[in-house]
Amino acid sequence: MEPTLFDYDLNIYHVEEAFEGDDGTTSWEYTDQWYVDIYEYLDKDQLHVIGPFPISEPQRNLLRLGQEGTYFNEDDNWYGLAGFEKDYAGFITEELQSIFDSLPKIKEEVLF
Repeated sequence: MEPTLFDYDLNIYHVEEAFEGDDGTTSWEYTDQWYVDIYEYLDKDQLHVIGPFPISEPQRNLLRLGQEGTYFNEDDNWYGLAGFEKDYAGFITEELQSIFDSLPKIKEEVLF
């Protein structure tokens, strides 16, 4: 019998914070801090697994997060983990890769 592999999706995003101006008006601006949340893909649905994890500045620079002309030019991005590891091999920091490596791989081996 073939093992059932987990299928993970990454949500890579940064958040907006409210800033109150001197005139009392509130404006919203995106922060420089990006995050990754990890979800399990389940037949057109997703289940949050773990996160958010802050993405380090070196990792943000490698992925060119928020830069025009890149996949991650939007403020909120989704990417399948398997494809991300393949497409960005060599551009994933050890810190981020250790998070991915800690995820369960085979469903039959997880006891919960």
